[in-house]
Amino acid sequence: MRDEVGWLSDRRRRLASGLVFYVAAWMTGAAGDENLLQNGGFEAEDGGKPAAWDVFVGPQAGALADVDVSAHGGKAAAMLFTPEPYETDPINNWSQNVLGVWGGHRLELRGFIKSENAGQALLWLQCWRRQPWGVLHIGTTSEQVLVGTQDWTEVSTEVDVPVDTDFLTVRCVLKGAGRAWFDDVSLRELPPAPVETKPPAAGAQAPGPSGPEQRQAQQELGGLENALGALKSDNQKLSEMLRGLREENKGLSEELQQLREELQRLQENLHGNAAGEATESGEEKRPAPALVPHGENPERYR
Repeated sequence: MRDEVGWLSDRRRRLASGLVFYVAAWMTGAAGDENLLQNGGFEAEDGGKPAAWDVFVGPQAGALADVDVSAHGGKAAAMLFTPEPYETDPINNWSQNVLGVWGGHRLELRGFIKSENAGQALLWLQCWRRQPWGVLHIGTTSEQVLVGTQDWTEVSTEVDVPVDTDFLTVRCVLKGAGRAWFDDVSLRELPPAPVETKPPAAGAQAPGPSGPEQRQAQQELGGLENALGALKSDNQKLSEMLRGLREENKGLSEELQQLREELQRLQENLHGNAAGEATESGEEKRPAPALVPHGENPERYR
């Protein structure tokens, strides 16, 4: 019986610890300056492949994906090799899904690529929607694509994520034949793009101050608009996190109700065992004595 009560106490402590961890992770993630990718440097391994990454290589003799020591930073990089061009290119790639509410946000995908006799080596950022299923947008480093043989080159692209996006996929892509290495890949949130203002029509007189005062006022207005956009973005994040906390609280309430029912059952079992032990010992179970007048013998009322 004591073991069962101890189990209940341990379970309560685990639930409380889980809630504290959830809140701490929520507060840390609110900063918005961290790399949204896990193991972007491909240093950590899991089962012989980079942890947190998946890989696809179309069937072909000699085609492979591996972790290579020819790294830009650290001791490892992700590598793709295709001996011959495919009849229909399958787009061999390393990939990682990024969950979270990023619709309406501006993100930067950045990384380093090295190539050897490669058709094309580049990075992709796909914005996915679940219902109906499909890709809403693809951002790529096509303006900095590596072709042929090139040493480590930093590439990047900025993507305005569609508001209906449910999750993201980052891909390290090799198209055509050749070999490509990828390292130090990151996905980070950028401040909202500044709001564009239309210049006044030709011949029209702009109201308000002119010269340096007008430029200063425009700069201040632009700063306020950027701050407002950042506040809206943070408010959207906080709303989603609050929704998650409410769902977590609902689950904890259900767990607490189960614990209460379990404790009540244990208490009933405890009382039942105590009554059974008293009966087996031969003691007659008598009701508790009632209140008796002063001076009377209580045994008279038993």
